[in-house]
Order: sequence, then C-alpha cells, then structure tokens
Amino acid sequence: MRTTLPLTCLIFLIVISCSQKQEYSGDPPRVPKEDRINWIKDYAFVRCVSVQYGQDLNSELFSKDYSSGALVDISNMWGHVGELDSLAQEFVSDYPVSPIQDYEGMRPIMMSCLAFWRSNQLNQYIEGIL
Repeated sequence: MRTTLPLTCLIFLIVISCSQKQEYSGDPPRVPKEDRINWIKDYAFVRCVSVQYGQDLNSELFSKDYSSGALVDISNMWGHVGELDSLAQEFVSDYPVSPIQDYEGMRPIMMSCLAFWRSNQLNQYIEGIL
C-alpha cells in the first residue's frame, strides 16, 4: 500500500508533463508582418541617427543602449543591415541644410531621420525584402 501512492503520483506527474509538451519544429515563431515592418522601420530610425552622429557617439551610445541589436534580432533582418544603413545615409545626405543663419549650416539630423522613417523610399525597401 505504501509503494502504490508514490508510484501513482509519479505516473500522474509523467502523464501531465507529457500531455503539456509542445514540440519545437525548428521554424521561428510566426510574427505578424506589421510587427516586422514596424521593427525594421524603428531599426532604420535608430541607425539613421547613429550613422549621422558618427563613430564617437556610436561607441558611447551602443555601450549603454542595445536597441539597434535587439531590433535586428527580433525583426530577423541580419542580411539587410548594410543595405538599410546605406539607404539611411543616402536619404539623410540628400536632406537640405538649413538656410537659416542662426543654425550655422547644421543639418537637422533628427528631423531628417524621422522623415526617413516615414518615407515611401523606406516603405518600398521593406516591402521588397519581406
């Protein structure tokens, strides 16, 4: 009688654990296309800003903020990072310098990166890779 209770409990636990087991198929989990688009656009904005501010800020920024790497990981776009960085660089370099003298020829980096984030050019690129 004493051995049947522990044996019954053990069998019960095995049955429960086996019935809840989910098999991994090897495929990544399905992510809605809209989520991937948003993550890629967010990555494009982060990289646009970092490319414009240069290497000094990049090393300081990336030592404290993992946003860029996380967005690449969750959007699964490792094969397109270089192209997207180049696209951001090209878009921002074409953005006009302010004609207002008080700005002393500075570029509106955040404004240009936000414009890139909203651009048809970026949307078309993303549609092409998805």
